[in-house]
Amino acid sequence: MEDTGIVPDRRFTQSANSGMRLDAGDIFSFFTEESESSVSTLSWKGLYTGIGTWNNLYIGGFAAEYSERDDGEKDIWYTDRKTGYGRKITAGGITAAAKSSFAGIGVSAAATGCRGMENGFFYRVSPYLLISVIRIDLLASGTNDSYISPDGSFPSTEFRRGISMEIKPLSWITLDIGYVSDIKHRRTSDEKYGDYNEELFSDLMVSPGCFMGGCSVKTRNIFTDDSLSNSLDMGFSAGLRQGLSKIVFEKKDSFKNNEIFSRSYRLETGIRKKYIDIYMLGKVKKEEFTEKSIKSRLSLKKGKISVFGEYTIMTTEKNNGDTENFNEYSAGLEVKY
Repeated sequence: MEDTGIVPDRRFTQSANSGMRLDAGDIFSFFTEESESSVSTLSWKGLYTGIGTWNNLYIGGFAAEYSERDDGEKDIWYTDRKTGYGRKITAGGITAAAKSSFAGIGVSAAATGCRGMENGFFYRVSPYLLISVIRIDLLASGTNDSYISPDGSFPSTEFRRGISMEIKPLSWITLDIGYVSDIKHRRTSDEKYGDYNEELFSDLMVSPGCFMGGCSVKTRNIFTDDSLSNSLDMGFSAGLRQGLSKIVFEKKDSFKNNEIFSRSYRLETGIRKKYIDIYMLGKVKKEEFTEKSIKSRLSLKKGKISVFGEYTIMTTEKNNGDTENFNEYSAGLEVKY
């Protein structure tokens, strides 16, 4: 199901974003920065605020403006469908969450409006019920066809509905089961949009002692006017965790129309001590091409000041035998007060 918040977390994390932020926890935050997505390069500025009352109610709001750079290659896929796309978008919204001590009942809701060349809106309502070891969440959300998301894209979902159930019979066992369906906006000029799709997913996680592992299955059906396609994702993970150290291995297979589409392997390890964090991530993904990458991160901490550096190596092997190599370096300083 979707998260309660309607504003992306603008804190400085492992991303290509750069800028400045004035933050007072969840009470108030102002930011101005540059960010990139798969569809655009954006200049952000805005603020959001939130307040909790009576320990059972949270209300938050935000206002932001983001301007898209005029990158010729990045605007091809949507300009055919909406020729009056606005390069500067203003947006605002509210979010609220309430819970009751009676029978574990609660609800969260959000509404967002934006203005580009046309007015757009997004809404979401998500009630839940907690009974003993079972939690049930419901979801209803959607957008109109002029809504522009913070990454600069036009979300395709006209109406989404869903239900999920979490069962936790023991403290170290969690089972999630859910169903979500989407009704799509009718956009015949864009092949990225279908008419209707549905997903059924299940995850089982266990963590007895220092062991942790799990498996997941997700199936998706996509319906259009004259065709039906389906996909299946299956994943398995296992690892060990001792104190602040861990190592995890993960394998994932993806199928389309009963034929394997991709296979990926992931190995993650990390050690955290009082003054130092070391993190490494290795990936191998086989699809139409093979992609291999290793990311390493080192953080040095002293009090509320931390310095970090990252180094990533990536190799892409295409089916025709061509090979491309990439190296990426980054460093940063974070001060909390």
